[in-house]
Amino acid sequence: MDFGTLVLSHRTQILYIADISFLIMYLEVVPGCLVLEFGTGSGSLTTLFASAVVPTGYVYTFDFHEQRPASAREDFERIGISTLVTMGVRDIQGEGFPDQFSGLADYVFLDLPQPWLAIPSG
Repeated sequence: MDFGTLVLSHRTQILYIADISFLIMYLEVVPGCLVLEFGTGSGSLTTLFASAVVPTGYVYTFDFHEQRPASAREDFERIGISTLVTMGVRDIQGEGFPDQFSGLADYVFLDLPQPWLAIPSG
């Protein structure tokens, strides 16, 4: 697996602005970065990732549940970041990481209850 920096989270709640700001600054997520997020949830973290990578970066976000991204997608369109975000449904633990991003992503963020189960151990 070659995805750049991998960040794990075991929180299943909304991250607050102070936490997200620290995360983005600490990781140095800047314009032009490609971010993969697994666990779209409400889309709050996705929104701030998109704000950090604008105008030349991009965020791909995936969630296991089809219902969650539908609500977030509406928010992305409403606030004007839908051109910076692609959403998908994926069981990262069952299907693994999407091969098309190998070697391209600057950051992978796993906002999952048990993120270590998504990391191959071989």
